Amino acid sequence: MAIERPEEAILDGLKDHVKDNLDTYLTQIETETTDGISLVDIRDHRVGEYSVEGLNSFPALLYFPEDIGYAYLTTKSEEITISINGILVVREAIKENAVRRLLRYVAGLRALWDNDRTAGGVVDRVSITEVRFFAHIPGVDDRALAEVIMTATKEIQR
Repeated sequence: MAIERPEEAILDGLKDHVKDNLDTYLTQIETETTDGISLVDIRDHRVGEYSVEGLNSFPALLYFPEDIGYAYLTTKSEEITISINGILVVREAIKENAVRRLLRYVAGLRALWDNDRTAGGVVDRVSITEVRFFAHIPGVDDRALAEVIMTATKEIQR
């Protein structure tokens, strides 16, 4: 009997959904602003990686599971809730632009989840629960990051 690994499927599915759909929202945000701050699609998506060292393509989004909760609903089903720390990294020499750029990527992610709470059927629901901004990374002058805390829940039939 194969051992199920729904946690990996959820992380990979969310990553793929962002990779395939976020650009639509970034394009809309970019057309609504006139300050010249461009928003390109996320160039580097990585699951299970937490370190920003060694990133060469920007912007980047790292998906790292922080917490996983399991709740047995019946003898044949359980609900899995994963708290995902999405590390969003941008490269920008002007700090004010870096913060605005991060805010716009977060707005794009929020719009993505607001318009499809199931991430194309990957989960039963997903949302952003908190965002922490770091406009300066020690030792790196041209990068800024935001920790985008997302919560995804899926009922699994056994």
